[in-house]
Amino acid sequence: MGESTLSILHPLCLWEYSEEKVLETLLEIGWEQPGINDSNSTNCTLNSFACYNHLEKYGFHPYAFDTAGLVRSGEMSREEGFGKINQELSEQLIEEAAKKLKVKVKSPQKILTTI
Repeated sequence: MGESTLSILHPLCLWEYSEEKVLETLLEIGWEQPGINDSNSTNCTLNSFACYNHLEKYGFHPYAFDTAGLVRSGEMSREEGFGKINQELSEQLIEEAAKKLKVKVKSPQKILTTI
């Protein structure tokens, strides 16, 4: 069409994969699961910080697009979708990640996205 357009490609939504196999492979090469996590992730201490950062920059939850797709496809109920993106983020994880990254965050206390 002659114009550049922004496209979002989520490969893990397009191709089948096994989270169990991914975790097994990562453990084999020396990765260790973090001791703490949040409601959106069981394997990454940066997740709460990344969600917080996205909310601060763009004003919506970074999982809203994927969650909406799951709701539209019938894989998740509307109530489950709202529940997923309206969960409180981990203040502890946000502060830990910010400290490691040497960045300041606004008050991350009681961060809850509501739609």
